[in-house]
Amino acid sequence: MEKVNTCKAVLTVMSVLTFQRLTKEEREAEHKNMDGLIEAMDRQRIPWKLQNALFYIGEHYDVRAWYLDQLLHMAQQRAGVEV
Repeated sequence: MEKVNTCKAVLTVMSVLTFQRLTKEEREAEHKNMDGLIEAMDRQRIPWKLQNALFYIGEHYDVRAWYLDQLLHMAQQRAGVEV
């Protein structure tokens, strides 16, 4: 379950960075958060192929318009990897 939550957090942060207007401080905080999430994915041994798919989906889909479960499923299908 921890891996699933980490993947959903990556989708959320990437989407927020792409689709929402943030102040300079908020943007810096989100980038710092993403650094921590990348380390967490590596620690949890989430395959690089899935990590790339999460970044792609997060950058192309606004989480305000989709359910996270749908976006995670799309990333898993794109990568051919299950969490």
